[in-house]
Amino acid sequence: EQVIPKVIEVEQLVEGGSASRRPLLSSAVYFGEGKTPVVGAFARSMAGRQAGRVVRSVKSAMGTRRVFAFDGRNYDPAEVSALILGHLAQGAKKLLGFLPEDVVITVPASFDSDMRQATVDAAAKAGFRVTEPDGSPRNILLDEPRAALFDFVNRQTRGEIPEDLVDFTRPKNVLVFDLGGGTLDVSLHKVRRDDAGGLKVEDYAISRYTRIGGDDFDRLVATRFLAVFGRRVSLEGLGASERAALEQRFLSFAEEAKRELVNEQENRAVLGVRDGEDLEVEVLQARVLGDHPFEYRLSFREFEEILSPLLGEGITLEGVDRGETGEGETLMTPVVDVLLKTRDRTGELPRIDVVLLNGGMTRLSTVRDRLRRFFGVEPLCAGDPDLAVVRGAVAYHYHLHRGVRFGGILNDTIGIEVAGGRVRPIVAAGTALPFRSEVIRDFVVHQDGASFVDLPFFLGRRTDTQAPNRRIASRRVRFPRPLAAGEVLCLQVEVDERSIMTLKGWPKGAPGQVFQVTLLSDGSRKEEPQEAPGEEPSGSFRMNALRRAQEPPQGEALPVEPTLRDLQGTYQEFLRAAGDPSQSGVANRIRCLERRILGASNGGDFVAPLGRLLTGRSPGGYARPRWVFLLGELGMRHPRHRQEVARMVRPFCTLQAIQRMLPT
Repeated sequence: EQVIPKVIEVEQLVEGGSASRRPLLSSAVYFGEGKTPVVGAFARSMAGRQAGRVVRSVKSAMGTRRVFAFDGRNYDPAEVSALILGHLAQGAKKLLGFLPEDVVITVPASFDSDMRQATVDAAAKAGFRVTEPDGSPRNILLDEPRAALFDFVNRQTRGEIPEDLVDFTRPKNVLVFDLGGGTLDVSLHKVRRDDAGGLKVEDYAISRYTRIGGDDFDRLVATRFLAVFGRRVSLEGLGASERAALEQRFLSFAEEAKRELVNEQENRAVLGVRDGEDLEVEVLQARVLGDHPFEYRLSFREFEEILSPLLGEGITLEGVDRGETGEGETLMTPVVDVLLKTRDRTGELPRIDVVLLNGGMTRLSTVRDRLRRFFGVEPLCAGDPDLAVVRGAVAYHYHLHRGVRFGGILNDTIGIEVAGGRVRPIVAAGTALPFRSEVIRDFVVHQDGASFVDLPFFLGRRTDTQAPNRRIASRRVRFPRPLAAGEVLCLQVEVDERSIMTLKGWPKGAPGQVFQVTLLSDGSRKEEPQEAPGEEPSGSFRMNALRRAQEPPQGEALPVEPTLRDLQGTYQEFLRAAGDPSQSGVANRIRCLERRILGASNGGDFVAPLGRLLTGRSPGGYARPRWVFLLGELGMRHPRHRQEVARMVRPFCTLQAIQRMLPT
């Protein structure tokens, strides 16, 4: 059957404030003072003038507790995303005459469970149907690389792509490289044509979350522009807000210069001109700061030199096979991740037959050339990469309604942190979904009166907590009665076909009631009594693990004041890095510092200074909950300080929260 997708144009405000219909809606939201939020091209254009009132690339914040505050109201990432989805829904309603409720929403393949749940929450807020009539979850999510692959397959079936471009009569390993504005996804699939002439797709591996995209290209170019401008005009006297506004202006200049270079390069390619050595664009902006203009000629050669830190030039296939994977995040990081995950499954690095490009940034020849040098094959870009995902989603949605079910796999290994800072894998990357783990029976309660357990989950192949393993939000399981020391806790993890994880737990001696815990996108926890499973799966993981808050501290003694100054500085650095790819690295440093404090043998010495910080002058919206968290954990590890901690946190927590934090 042939599916012919149609891309509709959505009305939106564009640059200058006039209304226009366009096939693409920028995921930018402008929160004008006292005005209704505006989504799309106009919002994107306002980033250079009122950066503090524009939210861009909210996709990268999905599933986090980040808050966007405007005019006395707080928006979480799901609410901002719902504004974008709602704009699309209303645009479709104007053209179709009805509000489409039955939709498929594409997401980065590397989205973790919390990011996916936040996306479902946003869809519900936008008015889309996210549950079936019986109340069960509706699978409305589709990974973007798979959507691009579905588009390629559908267009070849329709004859738009020649059969001899890729001959699927024999199985082919197809690597999809999806580079957009804010994220980079890589996935590997085996594709073959079946006896009936249709194409069958088997998923091999999906890359871990990599927050690299066109926005990072823009930041590097903007940094160069700002450095050049700073050599001509003194920036010493600028305040923080003035400098932030100036940086946003240069970010807009960089984005426009990048777009002009790419467009001119494509125009030359149409005319058969491949050499871009003499290609350059002129940046001319009046009154950038006061009366000072900015003039600069950016050559394509300099542009590539600026981008070189992101290209991972030192990484080769041969080196990857020897374990040489490079340092830092580059365009090759998710490629290496997918190759190694496939080797874990098959025993050897896969041979790549086809590299399929998707995402607007793959229009850049620098990206295509890097992939060609790495794999030794010419990457394919069949059609407009900006539209391939939406076309593939249409084909996927059609086949869903024809009863076809497409299997999925887990993008990254899910593990749980146990005693000693180790991570025990529970669900391996590449596991077919849906999946239910064996029952884990080796969590032992070491303190009388325990009423809950906090479970820290990690994503990644490593068996410790170090990068590139990435911690996702902890789950807290509460029980209807305090547990006695020595009781065993049973746990079971489930991952549904949407790749959303849920957790069940019950005392081994009282399996009659199960508590299921799901972390919601706003950070709250939803707890529902469940019927106990009729039959527990056999087998278990031998962890002998405890709730970390109950472990006696055994780490080295730390200097109190210098350590807290370092932690305060890192908190401030985290806030300054908002929206920047470096923020995830700063967050890892914060967690590392906090773990060192909690594990220090002199952790009790930190209680009084932390209390002074907590009650001091305006510790800030991010620092205060971190101080409360540290104090609560220190109170658990150092019982003689519990009453002192309870007194310190009382102005900031409810009595119930304190009792949960510091059970007696």
